[in-house]
Formats: sequence, structure tokens, C-alpha cells
Amino acid sequence: MPDRDPQQKLEIAVIDDEVDILANLRELFESEGYLVRCFSDPEIAFSELSRDPPDLLVTDIAMPGLGGLELLAALRNLVPDMPAVILSGYVDLGNVLKALRLGVTDVVEKPYNEDVLMETVALAASVGRSRRKITRILHDSSHEDARQVFSELQRAQKLLATRIF
Repeated sequence: MPDRDPQQKLEIAVIDDEVDILANLRELFESEGYLVRCFSDPEIAFSELSRDPPDLLVTDIAMPGLGGLELLAALRNLVPDMPAVILSGYVDLGNVLKALRLGVTDVVEKPYNEDVLMETVALAASVGRSRRKITRILHDSSHEDARQVFSELQRAQKLLATRIF
């Protein structure tokens, strides 16, 4: 994922098969200063986002065809450090665990509380900036210990995700 100028607005990609929700989320995120790309078709979203990834992904879980978790898993292969937030009309433990293992910042239940969603998006954006900084520092570092610490942190995060519940 390319580094963005700190003064440049963050870009959020929103994927949901319900066009009313897409319109509401676009309005909400744009009112907070984010650039927003909306997709009602997850397969089109994957095609476009794999070529031009956003700073943050917000996706529904249950959609016809490619579901949100499958979409995120496929994008993770191409853009491993992209932060993500999952929306779901029905939150079940299995999907929450899968989402956590995929490294999402949070799962937000629909109907969503706008304040909670915006706090979650701000946190995810912050996590994304931190990941990019760490990756850049480690990439520029020739110190083997730094690379080992980063690998250990990644393993610990995956292990923690399996034990949250």
C-alpha cells in the first residue's frame, strides 16, 4: 500500500449490497473528511481494489456471491496491511473469529450507531498508519532483531485472535 501524504485525506472503500446503506455510509464518511469509494458488487470491488487499494476497507459480511470475509481474505493476499472493519446484520461467533483472524479492527453490528462506527473507523485508520510506519521502518532497517520482533508480533496477533473468545 503506498504511503500517503499525512495532509491527504484517507480513502475508504465501502462494500455493501444494500444501496441505501452505501449512500448513508458515503454521506457519513464524507462528512468526516474521508474520500469514499462505494461498491454494491463485491466482485467488482475486488477487481478494482486489488489494482488500487484504499487506506481502509469497510465491508458487509453477507452479500450475494463473494462474501465480505472471502473478499477480505483475497485482498489480504495482495494488501496484507490494509485495515478493515466488518459490518454485519447478524453477528455470530464463528464469523467474528474469522474476521479477527483476518486482522479486522472490529466487527460493527447493523443497524450501526454512527458514533461507534466513526470511532471504529478512526481506530482502524490509526492502526493502518501505524502498520505502514512499522513496515517502512523495518524495510529500511538492516537490523535482524527488528525483523524478528515484527514477525513475533504478527504471530502473536494471529494467536490472540484465536483466543479472544
